[in-house]
Amino acid sequence: MSYSLDMSLPETVEGLKRKAEKYIESKDYCGAEIVYDEVVDIIIEGITLMMHDKKVHEKLCEELALAYNSRGHMKYLQVNFPEAIEDYNEALAFKSRPAAAYYNRGLIHYRLGNFVEAIKDMDSALEIDPNFISAKECKEQAESDILLSSHQEAENEPSKAEDA
Repeated sequence: MSYSLDMSLPETVEGLKRKAEKYIESKDYCGAEIVYDEVVDIIIEGITLMMHDKKVHEKLCEELALAYNSRGHMKYLQVNFPEAIEDYNEALAFKSRPAAAYYNRGLIHYRLGNFVEAIKDMDSALEIDPNFISAKECKEQAESDILLSSHQEAENEPSKAEDA
């Protein structure tokens, strides 16, 4: 689908975001993901067409980072973690680096038990937005889980005195 890059591009993108929200409200995350596929494609086309206008190009790159984050979140909600991480990585490749993308990727690491990676992502989210409460809470929980698991490992190790 091709779009002329006049004022209809922002309206088209906003209209698609509203459409995605309706899918989300009905918990149709697959439908919302498909709409975000279209948002990503439209913005990429706009970026390609607007390489000569630095201001517009930068704004479109910010929008694309947010669109990748939103699409990644739809994949997360469908428990498609590998593809969600790919979208979060895409979002983080842009200069704007949304804090939410670090948080969302970190949440996947946390759910997979990769607590150190989760903490790194939460730290990055907090570096961008020090008031990101959910990132603070997830980081604290991951730190607590690391301590708990190391404590449990120590309890499960046979003592050296028993081995002698």
